[in-house]
Amino acid sequence: VNAAHSFYNGTTTLPISDEDRTPRKRISKTLNMTTSPEEKRKIIGDTFVKIANEVIGEMNLKPEEVFLAQGTLRPDLIESASLVASGKAEVIKTHHNDTELIRKLREEGKVIEPLKDFHKDEVRVLGRELGLPEELVSRHPFPGPGLAIRVICAEEPYVCKDFPETNNILKIVADFSASVKKGDCRSYSYVCGISSKDAPHWESLMFLARLIPRMCHNINRVVYVFGPPVKEPPTDVTPTFLTTGVLSTLRQADFEAHNILRESGYAGKISQMPIILTPLHFDRDPLQKQPSCQRSVVIRTFITSDFMTGIAATPGNEVPEEVVLKMVAEIKKIPGISRVMYDLTSKPPGTTEWE
Repeated sequence: VNAAHSFYNGTTTLPISDEDRTPRKRISKTLNMTTSPEEKRKIIGDTFVKIANEVIGEMNLKPEEVFLAQGTLRPDLIESASLVASGKAEVIKTHHNDTELIRKLREEGKVIEPLKDFHKDEVRVLGRELGLPEELVSRHPFPGPGLAIRVICAEEPYVCKDFPETNNILKIVADFSASVKKGDCRSYSYVCGISSKDAPHWESLMFLARLIPRMCHNINRVVYVFGPPVKEPPTDVTPTFLTTGVLSTLRQADFEAHNILRESGYAGKISQMPIILTPLHFDRDPLQKQPSCQRSVVIRTFITSDFMTGIAATPGNEVPEEVVLKMVAEIKKIPGISRVMYDLTSKPPGTTEWE
């Protein structure tokens, strides 16, 4: 089924607002025009169901005799505040496999989810018990919504009133830090970016990544910015949406990074390695008023046993520094890439994925 066009232009129905408790609904923006992570997940989940229903019709199947099989895991249901997992949980983020349309099918007994009571590490144990090939069992997880949630979409920078104060604190903590925003005041926190004129001292950077979120509670993620010191932190963003060009750039960066990791023989040491595309264009002279037109990539290595908590891989320790530097060099060759960053954040305070 070639459904790319349907997904790009997919929409869903949403509450009028977060505060509105009435049954009133509004139509979301299309997937290729929204910047909201929640909307992206809901549109993808609901569009999948709509396309599945179209295929059922084309195959002349009886809807009442068709079931939807999903690889839903317990954390998906917990984070989506599904009643299947808990009657008291609050929504952390809606998963594509637990949208309103999916819940309606579940209530009708039309959804088969054999893994819904298990976590990722337990599923791998089951896979080995069943004799599945190790390359399948130990393969890095990939998010259901795909690269859509690895593109930080934005039209304008999110700078709240506490931004100057946060930046001042960071300049005291580190020689130079630039904090940038990846969400809004209600639902996300700042990202702290650290750059330096000397080669990175990874143990010190990891220490800062633990210290900074404790000192600044509105920061939940710390990254190292490769390259020369950032003289002028970006104050605006490159307008970024889920378009074919943007996704193509991320796809190329993702391919280069994972190809290098596989060739190094260290893929098995890393539990997961999301590659994130951010709307940040560094190294522009503010006096020349150059428009923001490039984007930057984040390498997010993650080591965990249960995927509920975990740490970033320290270059020179869990993964060779030359492997990381080779990733940076290859990603920098991709047209339209401004800088490459390395995510130093543990979980918590950060999440595995950025959205």
